[in-house]
Amino acid sequence: MTARGSRGQRRLMSSREPNAYRTTFQAQRPRVAWFSDVICRRLASTDEPLHGLDIGCGTGEQLFDLALRLPRARFVGVDIAPANVTAAIQRQATHPAGDRLSFQAADYRSFRAPEPFDVVITYSVLQWISGGAELLAYRIAQDATGSGLFVNVMPYRCAYNDVLALVRRGLRAVRT
Repeated sequence: MTARGSRGQRRLMSSREPNAYRTTFQAQRPRVAWFSDVICRRLASTDEPLHGLDIGCGTGEQLFDLALRLPRARFVGVDIAPANVTAAIQRQATHPAGDRLSFQAADYRSFRAPEPFDVVITYSVLQWISGGAELLAYRIAQDATGSGLFVNVMPYRCAYNDVLALVRRGLRAVRT
């Protein structure tokens, strides 16, 4: 599905747009464990208190895992889909580290944190946020401390990922 952007150019409609995305996204356990390993290896210390942000947090699986691995860390998850945030908040109530987690339904472009983050993470989300790379770089730089860590996983353009995106769109269309 395509739409016209603010400058009239055609763009892919994101499945992450609130009107198009009413179901939840829950990351699979192997992916969560792998990404947590990557993040923890890149931190100077896992014993230091830190403040983290997950852009496009889905149902919060990554943050629930990181909160267990980093017992002195606080995390904020932001997702544009209210269903994701609702699911994360429901799980937060019973999670052992739930008091160090918060979730907010918001478009990251307009999200404003009260304080900067020591670590900003995102997994396969930035390509769905409209506004261009300069806007995203500016927003992430605003949200990170001067020595903050930014960890991003971005899918690359190839036939496999193009076909996978089409299949996902098709499955979403018949599921609703």
